[in-house]
Amino acid sequence: PNKTGVIGVTIDLTPAVLEELLSTKDESKRAEVIIAYHPPIFSALKKFRIADPKQKIILDTIVAGASIYSPHTCVDSCRNSINDWLVESAVDGDVKRVTSLCPITSNEKANDKLKKEEATSEDSGSPTSKSVFETVAVGAGRIATFEPLSLETIVNNLKKHLNVPTARVSLPFGWAKDRPISKIAVCAGSGAGLFRELKGTEGKGVELLISGEMGHHDVLAANDKGKAVVLFEHTNSERGYLANKLVPLLKEKLGAEVKIILSERDRDPLVIW
Repeated sequence: PNKTGVIGVTIDLTPAVLEELLSTKDESKRAEVIIAYHPPIFSALKKFRIADPKQKIILDTIVAGASIYSPHTCVDSCRNSINDWLVESAVDGDVKRVTSLCPITSNEKANDKLKKEEATSEDSGSPTSKSVFETVAVGAGRIATFEPLSLETIVNNLKKHLNVPTARVSLPFGWAKDRPISKIAVCAGSGAGLFRELKGTEGKGVELLISGEMGHHDVLAANDKGKAVVLFEHTNSERGYLANKLVPLLKEKLGAEVKIILSERDRDPLVIW
């Protein structure tokens, strides 16, 4: 293995990103470890062929003595996750309640714990140091409740935090951009499958679905159920988390001896002309 002490961070490990992160011209930028949010291998492989671009990425990484780590599901589901960041970005203010859309642990246990901490805090006269995001049940997706904001405000907040100029928006018949929203469901990346799990007490009252992409008929079905949909393209809903949350966290935990480089070539493959 190489010993450069450099970690490269990207959403997608494409040939262009790999060339950037394994540059032989400047060793100070040559990655020893690549954190690729999306796993470059999505299905089982029985052999590696250099003629296959995806498989060549793995072979080139091995030749360079580097390693690849893909934290996709962990980062989706942990506390202070990519979905928590999306909620924070959408509301840009105080969030009253956050629960996991598909909890691995119990939403109720997590929220009961928060209530107890808040009660203890009030009794002692000092504010609790934990936010709703630090006590949310571990699991995929998020449902969040907050003081009403207009739909337009939420979309603009997200465009600002995701650093994108546009969003695709689908509204139920008769809705306008100034409609007040107080409960949302979010899923970074592709959310249709997860949004189908919006059931029971937690799912009741969700007015807006936020994700990167959804199928045409899934969007229509959401509208028919009285829910608006806002989409930013798959990786546009994820990429901002790297610069705003993951990279600072890595620097804090690993210290100055490890250099963290965020790919400049990583981008969503779809653009609007």
